[in-house]
Amino acid sequence: MSAVQTGETIASVPDVSAAWKAARDIIKLFDSVPTIDPESTHGHIFPAELAQGEVKIKNVHFRYPTSPSVRVLRGVSMELEPMAFVALVGAAGSGKSTLSVFGFSCEGYCN
Repeated sequence: MSAVQTGETIASVPDVSAAWKAARDIIKLFDSVPTIDPESTHGHIFPAELAQGEVKIKNVHFRYPTSPSVRVLRGVSMELEPMAFVALVGAAGSGKSTLSVFGFSCEGYCN
């Protein structure tokens, strides 16, 4: 084995180690038992007929007070009908939680 090959092999050791740890974490997650049974019919079920109104967000712009130079939400608009399912997907700090607060908490802005 040449010195170059040895160097390349040694350089990949941290990546292989991280991959093994990630694989162990995934297996642990798959083997875990949730504390809430998603198949259970017990508990409170929200009746669909009680869902009223819709959520409308129009042209929302937002910057975190701690990072005013970073624009998080830039003209976001959406309309959700009652009982709609929505997935907010994005990188950490991209405004998913902030958008859900604007859209669902209402904090005095609902009419």
